[in-house]
Amino acid sequence: MKAILALSSALLFVLGLLGSVVSAQTLATTFDDGDEGWGSQEGGSLTWQRFGGDPGGFLQAEVTGGGVWSCESPPAWSGDWSRYVGGILSFDERLIAADGSVPGEGHVKILVSDGTVLSWCIPAPERFWTSRK
Repeated sequence: MKAILALSSALLFVLGLLGSVVSAQTLATTFDDGDEGWGSQEGGSLTWQRFGGDPGGFLQAEVTGGGVWSCESPPAWSGDWSRYVGGILSFDERLIAADGSVPGEGHVKILVSDGTVLSWCIPAPERFWTSRK
C-alpha cells in the first residue's frame, strides 16, 4: 500500500493570559519557501512542493505499508513550550493519491529541547483540503 498526503500551513496559535492583559503568540510554518526543517520518521518520507498547497507550498508525505505516519517539527521549534499550553495546533491536510487502502491516523510531533515530545494524533486524511485543529 502506498499513499501520498499533503500538509499545508502548519500553524500553532496560542492564547495566553499575562495578568489581566490577553496576548496571542503564534509560531507558524507556511511551507512557501521550503520544508522549513520539518521531517518524518514513522512510515513515510516528506518532500516539499512549491505550488498546490492551501495556499502556496506544501509538504508531500509518501506513506507506505498502511501504518501510522508522522510529521516532526524542525529544530527551530524546540525550546520551552510552557507558554503554548492550552493552545491550538492548526494545519490543512489532504490525501492526494492512494494505491490500496487509505493510510491510518497520523501524528504531528513537536520535539522539545529537553527530549520531551509533544504529539497530536490526527485522523486519516480526506481527498480534499481539510482543516485540522
